[in-house]
Amino acid sequence: MNSIKTAYTDERQDKYFAVEDSGWWYKYRVRIFADLANAYFDKNEEVVDIGGSNGFNAKFIQEEGFDVLLLEPTKKACENAIVRGVKRVQNSSFDEYDKSLSNAMLFDVLEHIENDEDFLHDLSLKMNKGGVLLLSVPAFSSLWSSEDDIDGHFRRYTIASLKKVVQKTEFEMEYFSYFYSFLFLPIYIFRHLKEKLPFVHNAYDRTADEDNAVLQKEFVKTPMIVKFTLDALASWERKRIQKRKKIFFGSSIVCVLRKKK
Repeated sequence: MNSIKTAYTDERQDKYFAVEDSGWWYKYRVRIFADLANAYFDKNEEVVDIGGSNGFNAKFIQEEGFDVLLLEPTKKACENAIVRGVKRVQNSSFDEYDKSLSNAMLFDVLEHIENDEDFLHDLSLKMNKGGVLLLSVPAFSSLWSSEDDIDGHFRRYTIASLKKVVQKTEFEMEYFSYFYSFLFLPIYIFRHLKEKLPFVHNAYDRTADEDNAVLQKEFVKTPMIVKFTLDALASWERKRIQKRKKIFFGSSIVCVLRKKK
């Protein structure tokens, strides 16, 4: 099985750990995940969060009443997850996990894996029949920036390209949608296009202070009027996903995969 490629140093893990709890982007995303977990997961079965980093999503799903195991290969991320309050943390990669799965989460992990088809196929073989995988990935190569490079991404997806991967596994795609539809244009302008300007530092060239400033600006220090607008747009988008309606573009994809019975 292919391993997860991550460029996250301990310092970078700590930087994300510092902004996750207060970051609007993280808090909105995990509510989408929780809505789907409550709709599709069996609460009598363990939930395994594969490659769940600092445990932000695992902690939130844990608070929804699920028995969550965070399975994370990076020691520093596991330490941060324990500090955060994740009750069950295992410092190992997925190929070292030898149990079958009924509920699993794979949030923004698949893009880090070079051979995503083999990985997802092997994961499907470990799932119990009828078991559910909640999956999210970044969308559209047109949004590619140095952030993708430095985070160790191999690709961004479309619904069509993700379906092709899923078709080669034992999973069926039960529900799928783009989300962060309202962030597509800002990301395109302020990440993808802005980096083409000669005086703008990309993620490789930024100093540590510049990197911290970018993280604060993108995830924490949101002006009130911007936050109000984002909250209104997010409320509309989340209601559509709660009703299993689809959104036809966005900067991310979320889907529900079920193991064929």
